[in-house]
Formats: sequence, structure tokens, C-alpha cells
Amino acid sequence: MKPIHLFAGAAALVAVFALGNPGTDAYASHELKRIESGGGVAGLVSGTLPGATRAYLLGNTVRSNYGLFSVYHLQRPGEADEVTLGVLWSFVELRAPARADD
Repeated sequence: MKPIHLFAGAAALVAVFALGNPGTDAYASHELKRIESGGGVAGLVSGTLPGATRAYLLGNTVRSNYGLFSVYHLQRPGEADEVTLGVLWSFVELRAPARADD
């Protein structure tokens, strides 16, 4: 394979990862859906007040953007941060929040 083909393939792969790097708004939408589907008091509140829940998520999320992917830290008072990886239009939990029954 010619070096130009390898370079073009690598450039295309980098471009796909860069385009698929989700922003903070996409993370807030993802997290809001996850909270609503979880049920309980948090699900009820987020379903009843989605705007307030979204504002809370946006205000308490710190995004570290690495160009090809992002790492999100959702800060909750008195708890360890929830850490999520955003890559290729998807989110993967790296450190989930502690549950009350843990």
C-alpha cells in the first residue's frame, strides 16, 4: 500500500473521530434521558421539570475536550464525580454515580 493511501486513510479516520466528538449539549440530552428512564424521584423530577434538570446538568458538567473525544465530569455535591467518555456520537460511563443502596 502506498504511503499516500495510508495518510489519506488516517486523515479520514481522524476526521470521523473529530466530527463525532459530542458537545456538552449532547451530553446533557443523553444524561437527561438516562435519568428519566431510571425512575425513582430523580426520574420523576427530571420528567416533570426537564428544563431545570437540563440547566442543572449544564451548570455542573465540566467537559475536557481532546479533539477526537471528550471526557465529562458531572459534579454532584457530596458525591464523587460521574465520569463519562464521549466519542463517535456516543457516551460510555467510566465511573458511574454511587447508588443509595451501595
